[in-house]
Amino acid sequence: MDLVQNLKEILQHKDQLLMMVTDQPKELYMKRYKGPAVTKTVQIQAQLSERLTGFVNNTGYTVKDVMNKAVEDFLKKYGG
Repeated sequence: MDLVQNLKEILQHKDQLLMMVTDQPKELYMKRYKGPAVTKTVQIQAQLSERLTGFVNNTGYTVKDVMNKAVEDFLKKYGG
């Protein structure tokens, strides 16, 4: 009976266990900005673009979320 209960518990936490075993990054919290927006056109290196695309596909965040967070962190670090 204990074995069945332990298996049920393992199945309930399978996503967390899989992340631990596969060295997947922890879930991220990223503030989503609301309100008016301005369009800026930027070019980024192809290699960064591939990484960004992979990240947004795996996490559910948008490119807009990532870019806003990156700019916010940059400005905090370097002033602005």
